[in-house]
Amino acid sequence: MLYLAQVSQNTVSAELELELLAQQNAHDCWQICEPEFVNLERAAHSDLAAGLLVLVELNHEHQIIQRQPATEFVLGLLRTLEQGIAAEFLVQEAARLEEWRRTLTVQNLDLTRVRLEIEARREELQALEANLKREQEKLQRKTQSN
Repeated sequence: MLYLAQVSQNTVSAELELELLAQQNAHDCWQICEPEFVNLERAAHSDLAAGLLVLVELNHEHQIIQRQPATEFVLGLLRTLEQGIAAEFLVQEAARLEEWRRTLTVQNLDLTRVRLEIEARREELQALEANLKREQEKLQRKTQSN
């Protein structure tokens, strides 16, 4: 998973560590995360200094897979803010949301139909089960009377 992190110095051990600031949830969708720290090894990360912002990809054990300076990323955000959100982008997002709504409506209708079919089959099975029990009782009475 990709994170925006800041290099900081641990106040106890004086070792460098990464403070995770935000995580990428989807393309161009970021979320501020709870403060979390990832230890760095001095030898492997001697080019880092406290205060530096980096983009870092971590695996599930929070081991660094890849890292890069966050300068271009931050400048890109600033350029986007400077230009503002384009009306075309908002129209595209509205269309995408409408498509999701339609898809969810269709899926909901399909689920409702399937649920009704299952309920009808359940009722059929219960009726067949009741008929089978009556037939078994009739056969038992016949065999007992003979």
